[in-house]
Parts: sequence; C-alpha cells; structure tokens
Amino acid sequence: MKKLFTYLFLILFCSTLSLNSQITLNPVKEVNNKNATKEVKELYNYFLSVYGKHIISGQTEFQYCEFVSGVTGRSPVICAFDFMDFTWDKSLTVDKAIEWSKDHKGIVAFQWHWRDPMTKNGEFYSYPNYQTGTKFDVSKIFSPESPEYKAMIDDIDLISSHLKRLQDNNIPVLWRPLHEATGNQWGGWFWWSTGTSNPAASCKKLWEVMYDRMTNYHGLNNLIWIWNTEGTAREDAWYPGDSTVDLLGTDTYNGTINSTWANRFEAIHLRHNGTKMIAMTENGSVPDSRLLLEEKVPWLYFCTWGNMIMDQELNPRDVLRRVFNDPYVITNSKLNVDTIPDPVNKPTLPDAYEAEDAILSGTLKVYKVYDGYTGRGYVGNFSGDNDKITFLINSDEAGVNNLFIAYHITKGWGDKYTHIKVNNGNQVEVRFENKDDEGFHETPPLSINLNKGQNEIVLLKNWGYYEIDYIRIPKKTTNIDQVSREPLKIWIDGSFLKFDIPSDEQISNIEFFSIDGRLVYNLSNLGFSDAVSIPISIFSKGVHIVKITTSKEVFSYKVNI
Repeated sequence: MKKLFTYLFLILFCSTLSLNSQITLNPVKEVNNKNATKEVKELYNYFLSVYGKHIISGQTEFQYCEFVSGVTGRSPVICAFDFMDFTWDKSLTVDKAIEWSKDHKGIVAFQWHWRDPMTKNGEFYSYPNYQTGTKFDVSKIFSPESPEYKAMIDDIDLISSHLKRLQDNNIPVLWRPLHEATGNQWGGWFWWSTGTSNPAASCKKLWEVMYDRMTNYHGLNNLIWIWNTEGTAREDAWYPGDSTVDLLGTDTYNGTINSTWANRFEAIHLRHNGTKMIAMTENGSVPDSRLLLEEKVPWLYFCTWGNMIMDQELNPRDVLRRVFNDPYVITNSKLNVDTIPDPVNKPTLPDAYEAEDAILSGTLKVYKVYDGYTGRGYVGNFSGDNDKITFLINSDEAGVNNLFIAYHITKGWGDKYTHIKVNNGNQVEVRFENKDDEGFHETPPLSINLNKGQNEIVLLKNWGYYEIDYIRIPKKTTNIDQVSREPLKIWIDGSFLKFDIPSDEQISNIEFFSIDGRLVYNLSNLGFSDAVSIPISIFSKGVHIVKITTSKEVFSYKVNI
C-alpha cells in the first residue's frame, strides 16, 4: 500500500482541474495480464484516476531528471531508462531504476534500443537508412531454428532477468519495446521494422514472441506494455492487437515549440476508439500546460528526451519553471541537487571564428543545449558520415599559426577525435579530451600553415557525437618585453615548468611566446598564487618567453625547454 499512498499523494498535491474534453475518454479498466502484480494494478488504476484531469511529468535518464529539478524546483514523476547496452556490457544494472522507485517515489519506464542481436554491440539503426547500420533480418523470427531467432531469444531472456529483478523489488515498469517500429511514410529506421519484404508482419511476430516469452515463460507480471503509433491508417497492419497492448504512446519531434500535438492525440484516440490511454512517450519540447488546458488535449504523460530538456530554444527555462509548477502537471518534490541558474552566454572571443557562422554540411545543426558556449550557439553533433564544418579565414600574411578548437563532449562518453584539413592539405586527426564535465574546452594548440588571403579550414567527422563552439587563431605579436621582473624562482622539475611569485598576488593570465614573439599558448582567468606548475609537453624544444600577469604586476622571462 506504500506505493498506492504515493500515487494518492501525487493527486492531492495537484488541484482537481478537469479538461471537460469534448473527446470521450473510455479506456479499458485493467491491463491485459490477468496475473499482473498488485503494484501494476495500483499504478494502472492511478493512471485511470488522473487521465483527462492532469498530465504526469516525465524525463528520460536520471541525470536529466536532476537537471529539471535544479531548474524548476520540482522533479519529474516518470524516469525512463534504456536497455541499450545491456546485451553486451554485463556490468550494467537496474540499480538506478530501483533507486528512482524506492528513494524518489517515482515511476519507472524502460525502452530498449536493441542492438544487433548477432553482434550484441552493433547498431540498432538499419542499413541502408544508415551506412553503418545493421543488416540483421527480423523476418528470421519466423524461423525458430535459425541463429538469428536464437540470438533474439537470448537477448529477450537477458533483458527479462533485469526486469525480473525489478519485479522482485515490487516495482511496476512502463515497458516500451520495439518503439517507433512503424517509422513514417517513407519507412522505418530500426532493424525490427526494416530489412524484409513484409516488415509489419515480422515486427508483429517479434512482439508476439517477446510478449509470450516474458509473460508466460519468465513470469514477468510487473509490466505495462506500451505500443508506439502516430494514429495513421498505414499503421493498422503493424498493430500487435489490443490483447497485448496496455497503453498507446507516440514520439513527438520537430513540431512547434511547446506544442500540444492535439491533432496527433485525436488521430490516435479515434484510430483506437478511445479504448487505450495515450501518452507522449518521447518529446523534444515540453508541451505547454496552459495550452493543454485551453485546447483540451488529455495526454496521460509526457517524457522529454535526454539533453533536449536543456535546449534553451526547445525548452525555455521560464516555460519549464511554469510547466513544472502548474497544478495541472503532476510532479514530485525536488531532488537533492543545487539550484541551476539561468545561463549567461559569453561573447565571441578575440581571434575566434564561431562554428555557427561557418558553412555547415550534412546533418549538422546549431544548438543551445549546454551552457558556456560563446556567440549564438554551437554546432553538433557529428553523427552523419558527411558532416563537416568549413571555416573561411582571411590572413594578412603567410606562415605558421596556432589553431585552438573549442569543443564539448557529453560527460562519461570518453575521448573523441575529429579530422582537420587546411587548404586541401592532408587530413590530420585531433583528439578531444573528455574532461568529464558538461563544459566547453579548448584543445592544445595545433600548428597550421595559412596562405596570405583566404584560407579554408575544414573539420570533418571522425569519432562522432561531439560539438564545436569555435576555432581560434591568435594573431601574431612581437610586442613583448623580454626582460622585466622575473619570478622569485624558476625551475624545471621532471615534466613540469615551475615558478614562484609573491604569495599576496593572484595570477590572472599566463602567456607563452616563441622567441620570435608568436603567441604559443595562453592560460587565462586562473586565480591562483604562490607556486605554479605547467606541463612542458605542450611546448616545442627551444627558448620560450613566459609572460605572467598578476593582480599587481607583470613578470616576463626566458626559459629553455
């Protein structure tokens, strides 16, 4: 009864608004599985009690639930997790999902970006929609003796073991497998909906096999089964049937910002005679709660996809705060996170060329998701094979210059690499080090040769899924005093250049120049004092001039690396 009390509390937190919708809501009163756990029955009854009166808030991925809480002061109720890498990474667990249910009193959802069953760590996207996509043949679901069939069953059994652990913890799960199977009018993009002469029949059979295997063989009675649809006639051939589908969901992208998607809801509702509750199982832009009331669109819940919740154009912060504090929207109390202030965009740096002002090719777009970028945004995310950014740079003279690239990599995704080509020269691979945060960082300087006049600098996809803010080419300078006041002590200790300054002075900037006066490296906004260590690996061998600006004075000296 503890979870039931939680659901009742969520209702009581909100006012008793009603849509008085002209659409007649008459969903079935129970899930299909007659052996469903009491937790599933309680959750489904809770859905029935709020359907048409409120919308439940949701978000994919725990870290973005924390973001929502930091921005709005409230937490989503639903957190959607993904079994994407569970078939090959045996270290993955459902611990976070258990934490979400037990510690945060939330509702757990799972989708499954099911990787190629034969390779376990291959693509879930299909060829030829994606050049690197899998050619796995889903029609083998009709051939129980085939290796492909056995591979699918092995994966289903593995995922069932994780769902069983949730059942053992009395946790009901909103289960959404084979999502977006019907694709669009041009076809599907996942292997479970392509690659065969009759993808609809194959996908329906796979759903049937999975439902039977999980429900009857593994005894999973903690699942509420959700089917994705857009409510079109062409999707009728794909529908698994009312007897194995408990809820209907749809994924909404590329619409008007904060749209209600009223037409989509009506299409699905009418297509299924109002017998199933309908959820916005994925959305890019959070639906505006005021418009939901005005337009009388009774979605059961919304669930914003990943870092799209951070995109300031898709989801303006003031709208997020209003939606998550609207009595019509069911939310939970704030998570244990710091309040996140509204971002302050930085101006373009001197000698920098913004990526959003360059020539973009392939699938590249301008984003404003992560804070700390300069200019009007940044460019991402280098997922397409033909993605590239072309910068046109004018130089007053020919010669060697230093190039810095400002980049972003999602926390935990490891290092990435890009290719750079200058004036049709050879491609050079550049490493982007993952700093394990969500900030933007500059690469160490890369030496490039520029011609006098216009130059072309191209960044091409190598290891994808990263973002570019700008490139920076500092202008050459010879205006430096090579001897002023030296630091108290200078020395090389192993791989580090070290020096001391008076302890009452804060270093604001350190610049490194070649002997001919070219700026080689720059460290700014440092704010430390006393002893300083700089790795000498960033310099070429020879004499360099180091200029240190402190809160009181300027030091400069020569050092032989």
